[in-house]
Amino acid sequence: MLAQAGVRITSRATSRVRFQRLALLRIREAEALYAAKCYSGAYYLAGYAVECALKAAICKGFQRHSLPERALVQKAFVHNLGELVVTAGLQRDLHDTLRSDPELAANWAVIRDWKETSRYRHNVRLNAKDLILAISGQHSPFLELIRARW
Repeated sequence: MLAQAGVRITSRATSRVRFQRLALLRIREAEALYAAKCYSGAYYLAGYAVECALKAAICKGFQRHSLPERALVQKAFVHNLGELVVTAGLQRDLHDTLRSDPELAANWAVIRDWKETSRYRHNVRLNAKDLILAISGQHSPFLELIRARW
């Protein structure tokens, strides 16, 4: 209605597609930083790849042309991966998948420990490697699990 009245509506909101692209970009950036031996930055960005992927899954649940509940929107603006899994409505699916895929369960055990505050810590090579492999490695990559649901 506002657009019809000649009012230009601008939004700083991030769309589902943008979160999807950011997730894939952040994991590529993390891999590049790891290759450049910048392990702390690699660890930090790898975690953000998962966060963006989960936020894309959350966006999928929003109905077009409707205002989502305030509480749901507020829950989407956190950096806790476990909470984002719940907000995205993936906890049951994730639980079932982890029970049937021990490698994916091991990957989630590595991923869920990521915190936004990791930017203030020095992460060693092994931590960055483990996180990146858990997210995008060849065996049960966690990012693929989320991509199937975003």
